Amino acid sequence: MGNDNIKFDTCEPGEFMKWSFRAAFSGILCALGVVLLFLSGFVSLFAYLMPILAGMLLIVSNAHFSARMSLCIYAATSVLGLILVTDRECALLYVLFFGYYPVLSAYLERLRPAFVRWAAKFLLFNAALTLCEWLLIAVFRVPVDDALGVWGILLAYLLFNLLFWLYDLLYRRAVQIYDRRFKKRVARFLKGIS
Repeated sequence: MGNDNIKFDTCEPGEFMKWSFRAAFSGILCALGVVLLFLSGFVSLFAYLMPILAGMLLIVSNAHFSARMSLCIYAATSVLGLILVTDRECALLYVLFFGYYPVLSAYLERLRPAFVRWAAKFLLFNAALTLCEWLLIAVFRVPVDDALGVWGILLAYLLFNLLFWLYDLLYRRAVQIYDRRFKKRVARFLKGIS
């Protein structure tokens, strides 16, 4: 399990500093995620954009820390987002999909052949989207605009799936850009201040 199980009373001063720095840096990423989610209350389009951007913060965590630390950031941001964010759809989209997808994506990319990988991604996304919409209607009592009926629902799912496909392509590209251009710089910066 590595350095994540450090006991404070028996660790060396340098190990404690590394652990406490990781915790502090993770707290900063969590706070940034909550701020991004909170901004969704100002513009209605942000309800769909901000969960994506908040999840993108985990690119930094995935690159420099363990998947377990990234999941801790996701969990803390999710809890605070559900408590503090007024736009329930934004918070639920983060909690049910965009918050953990950056961690899970690395494992999904290992699936072969490509058809199985994409089927798993779309199945996960549609399950999360359906659960999100059900919670909004059944639990949070958000009114439904059913002017187009079943066709409106099908059109919405089609558009959301298209957006997810674009998001997945952009996410993988963002990871590549971060790894090529920023990872070494950020690693040097983190090493210098830890």
